[in-house]
This record gives sequence, structure tokens and C-alpha cells, in this order.
Amino acid sequence: MKDAFDAISSSITSGLSSGTVHDSLPDGVTCISGDFEGNRNLTGATGEPGEGFVTTYTYTKTYTVKIDPTAVDAEQYDGYYPLNGPTTLTVKGSNDEDVTIDFPIPAGKVTLQKYNLTINYKYADGTEAKPTHTESLTYGSSYSVASPLITGYTADKLTVSGSMPDSDVTVDVTFTAKDYTVTYESNGGSTVPSQTVKYNETANKPADPTKSGYTFAGWYTEEKLTNKYDFATPVTGNITLYAKWNTNYVPYYPPVPPTVKIEDDDALGLNTTDHFAYIVGYGNGEVRPQNNITRAEVATIFFRLLTDDVRDENLTKTNRYSDVAATSWYNTAVSTMTKAGIVDGYPDGTFRPDAPITRAEMAKIISLFAKLDKSESRFSDIAGHWAEAYIRLAAGNGWIAGYPDGTFGPQRNITRAETMTLVNRVLNRQPETEEDLLPNMTVWTDNANPKAWYYLAVQEATNSHYYKFKTNSKYEKWTELRKARDWTLLEK
Repeated sequence: MKDAFDAISSSITSGLSSGTVHDSLPDGVTCISGDFEGNRNLTGATGEPGEGFVTTYTYTKTYTVKIDPTAVDAEQYDGYYPLNGPTTLTVKGSNDEDVTIDFPIPAGKVTLQKYNLTINYKYADGTEAKPTHTESLTYGSSYSVASPLITGYTADKLTVSGSMPDSDVTVDVTFTAKDYTVTYESNGGSTVPSQTVKYNETANKPADPTKSGYTFAGWYTEEKLTNKYDFATPVTGNITLYAKWNTNYVPYYPPVPPTVKIEDDDALGLNTTDHFAYIVGYGNGEVRPQNNITRAEVATIFFRLLTDDVRDENLTKTNRYSDVAATSWYNTAVSTMTKAGIVDGYPDGTFRPDAPITRAEMAKIISLFAKLDKSESRFSDIAGHWAEAYIRLAAGNGWIAGYPDGTFGPQRNITRAETMTLVNRVLNRQPETEEDLLPNMTVWTDNANPKAWYYLAVQEATNSHYYKFKTNSKYEKWTELRKARDWTLLEK
């Protein structure tokens, strides 16, 4: 600023000097003494009439100057700057004295200039996502505005921040739809790749998976296979869809009845008296209650639970299955139970020993031990199913139950814990509370929580014990642990 004012002073004084004749006076200069334009009567006047001269002069002129606020001494003016230019300044002097410049600060001072901050919130297609944010901010002030949250979208700027310049500021914030994953669980069928879908868009229905012996029946939103998924539904988060299958085969039944007839007084052909452990567990201290159980494992369980005479009369190590080798650990059990008419294979000549057993297949097996011809048809999803009669018989005997929504879920796989619960019901092996057990029993690392719904069932199935029934009750109380039976001697 000072440099600018000095330049103004120099331009004025350069054309004047005291006592010098001048043909004209600069704009704004006034003659105080002497003569100008023929006035020869003033003291000190020199020159011929008509010649302009001056001995003493002063000048006053008003200049219009636009002030740059950044050039003003902030300390001097306490941070206040002219709000609007231009600003009027008065330049004065006498003779050839230095020019002085008066720049009075207005009373009450003036405030900093304000400018507008505008933030536009838009979707990728240019449409408005949220109302525009506007505010007036003082020059030099800082700002930080968090972008709004929109479900399913991500902003390219989470925060708009900066320092206000000497002009308006406009910023665009763009919201892009998030990506979500649709995962397909084929439940034993062929693999279906997952899909990436933008928020509020729809997934593309994939090609139907395949599964030997089954027909694909659609994708469902939960493992229970209750609600079928509508691919017209917009995706709003990560989802997993589950394949439902209907069997397209008729289970194979032996053409001849079992070699040993199970008499009414023969306790269903199962040993319901001796409470031997029929689940051995794993070498690492686990029993894995929530894992699926295979067809070979179920055949082995019931092989162990047969009465000795039924087992001995049907005992064999040969079978008709192409996938059950004589060296398989389950060969004797599968062969014997097939001969007894309790288990069977498939029309293609396989047994599928490692396949998870379904609830329908389990219902069929346990129903073959039923003495009471009681049938229930309360389930909404078994009509026309190949195992309908077996499911009704097992339910009528109180051995198997469905789900709260009235379904049975015949094609759902059954877990090891569910299997032990069902078998215990069939055998009437049911402790009522934790107090009915014994403190020195085997406890598994993955069945150590007495509050788990399957805790009592697992302990009953995995500990050999003596017992007595509680007074007027179907529940038992353990009295003593007993030596476990060596099942390998039977299964060799």
C-alpha cells in the first residue's frame, strides 16, 4: 500500500517547484500567493504580464483507489478490512513538501468480506441425492462439512473442507451405489458362482444347479427352505440363497423281508435295556454335535443298538453296493442293516455312505422299529413325498417333530445332535436335568455347556451307564458309569 501511495505523490510533485513560472497548474493545484494569468500585483510576483507564475501554492486532489485487503497491516487494523472497494483517499501538500495521505478508518470499523459456500449432493446420474448445502462464510475462515449418509451409497468426498477464498466456492459431492454379494449355497449340488449386485438393483437368476438323483426346486432365503426367493426383489445387502432339492428316485427296498422277525416282546429289535454309549466321539476330545451325520454313520449307530440276537441272525459282510468296499470301516454295519431291511441304497446300485442323511431318510429308518401303528399328518410339506408314510409313523410315535411354521423339512440334512436326540427318544433314554447325570462322566470339549439344547442328549449317547427311572416319570437318573462296549469287535 505505501508503495502505491508514494507513486501518487511523486506524480504530483514532479511538475511543481516554488517560485517557478508555470504555464499551467496541475489539476487540483490552487495558487495561494503570486500571480497567475496576468495578476502582477501580488507580492513576490515575477515575470511579464500575461505570463503565468506562482510563488506559493498548495494542492488538494481526491483520488479513487481500490484497496487490496491482503496488503493492509492486519495488526494495525485489528483484522478488519474494507468490505467493499473502491475507497476514497485525499492527497494534500504545500509547496514541495512531501505528500501526505489520509486514510481514515471509519467509525466502528468494517467487517471482513463474506462469500458463499455451496455443496451440491448428486447421484452418479446427476439427480439430486440430498438438498444443497449453502452458507455464507467470512474471507479466510476455515470450513469442514461432513457429507450426509445415504443407505446403500458411498460419497466420493466424506468431508468438504478448506479455507474461504475471496470468491464464492461451489463443490459437487457424488454418491455411488455400494456393491453387495449374492452367495449361492447349492446344498450338495453343482457350484453356482456368487454375484456382485449394486444396491437396490436385482440379481440375475443363475442357471439351475444339478445334483445326481435330485431335481432342483428353487432358491430359498434361509437354511430351513421356507421362503422362496423372488429375483425381482432389489438387493439391499449381502445375502445367501439356499438350493432346495426334490428327490427323483424311489428308494430301493429288498424283495424279501428281514431274515429275523422282530416279535412284539423283542423291544422293537433294539436294545432298550442296556444303556451303552453308541457314539464314540473323536480322538481330539470332540463329538461335533452340530456337524451333519452321514448315511454310513447312521447305519452303524443302529447296527450297535440292535439286540444281539437280531444282529447275529442278520450279520453279514457282503452287500450289493458298488461304493461299499469290504475294507470300509462301515462295511459290516451297512451290509447287516441292509440284510435286516433297515437301510437300502439307490437304483443306480450305490449306497452313498458319505452323503449326509436327510430328515426323511432318518424318519424312514426309525419308523421301521415302530410297534405302534400311529400316524400323524400335521406337516404341511410332506404330501406326496416318498417318505410321507414313514414321517407320519415316526411322528405318531412321538419320535420326531417338525418346525414352528408347521413344516417338517424332509430334505434338510440332520445333524449329529439331532440324530442323538431322535435315537434317545426311540430308546426312551432321557435324563431330565443335569443333576440326573454323574460328575465323573466323559464331557466333550464341544459339548461342555449344560445350557445347550442338545447337552443332555449328547451325554446320554456317549456315556455307558446304569440307571433307574425316576418315580412316576419317563425320565431316568444315572446310578453308576459302566464299561463301554467295544464295538470294533462287532464291526470287524
